Amino acid sequence: MGAIIRSQIPYVGSCGALDMVNFEAIDTVPQKFKNRNLYQHNPQVTLMRTTAAENQEIGRFIAGKLNQMEGPVRFLLPLKGVSLIDASASPSTTRRPTKCCSKPWKGNFDRGRIAG
Repeated sequence: MGAIIRSQIPYVGSCGALDMVNFEAIDTVPQKFKNRNLYQHNPQVTLMRTTAAENQEIGRFIAGKLNQMEGPVRFLLPLKGVSLIDASASPSTTRRPTKCCSKPWKGNFDRGRIAG
């Protein structure tokens, strides 16, 4: 997003996979993250779910970048999940990344920036 901020051209964007951090094989996950919610996608890829606090920070970060744009803005936030894991999770398995990210995004995004 940084390169387009000052360009004054219209920006249409979206996001995906905001609910996870990618690592290589499970043994490459740093020790400080070993107790986090890990998902071994395959022998070469391990995903770590982000926390609610991390997703809130991501939402604020996105809103801040969008607010800096000098041109018209359209940003699409997937409401049924930011990843396959998020979309397929049940409420009991922490389907919260989309909600945690969207609340601060909506609360911090200057709606006057929306392209007509």
